[in-house]
Amino acid sequence: CQKASKHRVLLETRLDADDSIFVEMMDSVQKQAADTMGKRAIESQYDPEKLEKEYRIFCTEHHLEWGYFNPWDKKSEKGHLFGVQHSEFCISAGLTYGYQVGTAKEDLPTVSHHRMSVKMPICKK
Repeated sequence: CQKASKHRVLLETRLDADDSIFVEMMDSVQKQAADTMGKRAIESQYDPEKLEKEYRIFCTEHHLEWGYFNPWDKKSEKGHLFGVQHSEFCISAGLTYGYQVGTAKEDLPTVSHHRMSVKMPICKK
């Protein structure tokens, strides 16, 4: 995947088998990436020499989570689906990294997802 970021804007999204995200989330992330990094990539004609290293981290505060058991009925063999909201940290489900042309994973600071909203600056257009 990182080879792709040498010549285009790249989005990597984390989604495990037990995760789900809202349908509109990826549309929103792709639009935000196109409106910011995509515009700069087009203006530079996708030349990494003309672009600064740039990344964006897209976090969602809401997601649905699947549980293999039912916490309200311990005898049930059925799982459950419930909505979760966390505004104080980035949820790993749907966590998306955006890389500008010429930017690699090594250019990102290492921050665990539960500390991103505290440690990382809010993106500007």
